[in-house]
Amino acid sequence: NQLLHLQNIAATVYASPLQRCTKLATYLFEASYTTDNRLKEMNFGKWEMQDWHDIPTEEITPWMNDYFTVAPPEGESMEEVIQRVKEFLDELKQQSSERCIIVAHAGVIRIAVGLLGETPQSEWMSLKVGYGEVVKVEY
Repeated sequence: NQLLHLQNIAATVYASPLQRCTKLATYLFEASYTTDNRLKEMNFGKWEMQDWHDIPTEEITPWMNDYFTVAPPEGESMEEVIQRVKEFLDELKQQSSERCIIVAHAGVIRIAVGLLGETPQSEWMSLKVGYGEVVKVEY
């Protein structure tokens, strides 16, 4: 199992503070990880926990046409998510840790892979990230 193999790797571990990630991080690493708000999934603001069909068309259409720059009410745009993930990765690159493990959400993983690799930004959200998948990136 790839996840259990992670327990044997000497690395600094970071996780999104949201429960789905902290539960997995706790399972794998007990208390040996640090949470970071920059690893949270996109904030959908007033749309959180709503069925897409319940969001008024006049609210959702501008976002669906340009989710990179348009934010949901009281939420954040994809540009804002990219910026915070970039800030996290830039800070991480300055640290001396040779290896790190990040327990995060699929969107954050796609953005990190895009920022650290050579994938064009227009293709980031199409990158396949399976539930519970281990994604290895070298930079």
